[in-house]
Amino acid sequence: MPRVFLTGLAPNLLALELVNKTVKVSITWREWFLGFLPMGGLLFILVPYLVYKIYPPEVKSSESVHVWARDELSKMGKITRNELIMASLAIIALVLWIFGGKWVDATTVALMVLSLMILTGIISWNDLLNHKQAWNVLVWLSTWLLFLFMPPNT
Repeated sequence: MPRVFLTGLAPNLLALELVNKTVKVSITWREWFLGFLPMGGLLFILVPYLVYKIYPPEVKSSESVHVWARDELSKMGKITRNELIMASLAIIALVLWIFGGKWVDATTVALMVLSLMILTGIISWNDLLNHKQAWNVLVWLSTWLLFLFMPPNT
């Protein structure tokens, strides 16, 4: 059974849900990861090396990089409150997505973290509304799923 479903691409999560609804096979994040690990681990190691060999970089060293990096970091300043909250929320979401599947749905986690980001001021409501493509995908996929899984009238 193919197990490379749970990537960040929305149709993959849709495919996972379709498999779950049609053949009653539930694939957890852990099962997906363990199924992907042998080939994924090998690719994780080999792809950067192969890219380096096939398309070697033109500049392989620079003495001024550390000076440039230090200057850029000083321009950025210290880590802000919003950055710390955002990092914490990302870690919470990741932990709940991986280990919390028995207690809370992944969609609930995403909406919870998104709500907390709005409530804490990390993003504004207008920031959220400005992502028209994401809202478009959400509406089309949710409508399609509604009609796909709606029980027939009796």
